[in-house]
Formats: sequence, structure tokens, C-alpha cells
Amino acid sequence: LGAGGSLSLSALRQHMSILKSLGYLWENKLVFGPIALLAGMLIFTLGFQMYTMMTSVLTSLIWGGVALRSARAVANKETSVCSATIAFWILAQLLEASVWVPVAGSMISLFKPVLLPIFLAIGDEVLKLALTLLGENYNYLAGTCAAVSVAYILNVD
Repeated sequence: LGAGGSLSLSALRQHMSILKSLGYLWENKLVFGPIALLAGMLIFTLGFQMYTMMTSVLTSLIWGGVALRSARAVANKETSVCSATIAFWILAQLLEASVWVPVAGSMISLFKPVLLPIFLAIGDEVLKLALTLLGENYNYLAGTCAAVSVAYILNVD
């Protein structure tokens, strides 16, 4: 805006140039529409691939840190830390198994870097609550999980 609140001549020319360009794009929308759509899809795909790579790196760093913490706890015979890290590893493996669920698994895998520190912080309490709720059914569930794990590892059909 100029001194009196009016548009300056150069600003007006710039606005008219932008409007002319938009008009040209609109007239040729059958050509530029698919190009814009492809460009948008490419940008989304690249962004999603970057996010997936970042979550994989963060997940690996978290696992490495907890593995070092677990090894230190075992070496120093710190039972309180051992129970928390064992709970973390159990919940982390359940998370890894849930990634194979067809639709929900891909959504869960996006939040791994958020869920893993939560498992480390409150994993012990979550497992205590789950065992309390399962009660006597725990043995049946544990046996079933063990059988499924062995079948998966050995690729038994």
C-alpha cells in the first residue's frame, strides 16, 4: 500500500500478473490439473517415506538404549530396573506382533516412537493390571502365544 492507503503501481502490476497466470492455469486445467495432482501425490509420498524412515531410526535408537539399560541392570543385579525392562520388552514384542494386523498395524507402526517410551515408563504397571484382569486365564493365553510364536518361527502351517 502506498502513503495514502492506495496500491502502488508496481504492486498493482504484480497482482494483475498473478491473476493473469491463474487465469491461464484455469483455462488449461485439463493439462495442469493432472500435473498438479501428480506433484501433490509425489510430495505426499516423499513426506510419508521420510516420516517412515525417521520412525524406524527413532525406534532403533530407543531399542538400543533400552538394551544397554537392560544389560547394565542385569550386570549390576538391579531387580527393580530388571522388572521394568522385562515389561518393556514384553510390550515391545506385543507391539511388533500387532504391526502384522492388516489395517491397524500400519497405523500402529507410525506411533512406535511414541509408544515405546510410554511402555518403558509404565510397562510394569500395565502388565500387573493385565495379569490381574486375566487371572487364571493367563496360563492358557501364555501357552497359546508360545505355540503361535513357535509356529511362526518354524514356519509351520
